[in-house]
Amino acid sequence: MNLQESHGKLTLQNVLTNDVFEYTLRGIVKEPLAQEHMLIRCRAGEVAVRRVTLNNNTFKAVSYKVETDLEQITGLSTFDVQPYTPYVYEFAVRPLAGGIYTGQITFQDSDDPNK
Repeated sequence: MNLQESHGKLTLQNVLTNDVFEYTLRGIVKEPLAQEHMLIRCRAGEVAVRRVTLNNNTFKAVSYKVETDLEQITGLSTFDVQPYTPYVYEFAVRPLAGGIYTGQITFQDSDDPNK
């Protein structure tokens, strides 16, 4: 598990009394857990299309890089999500041979310090 220490500062000001309260924040950041487990049934040589919705709940656009360890998957390798907007990422699965495949798809944002 990849752990990283993060620091921040929170300043609150009461505009009526001009009181200012400053807090130093410190925390340990862990990699996020998987958001979803998908089971895709598809015959060899056939194509199955799936979609994953990503939400950008920030005030700025976010650029994502897509990484996967599955050779049978095709889709965009990068994309941008506008502020406060959901984005539907579409990918296709086309296994060339029968069997059971396991792997992951990771969406890594451009602001991620671990990239």
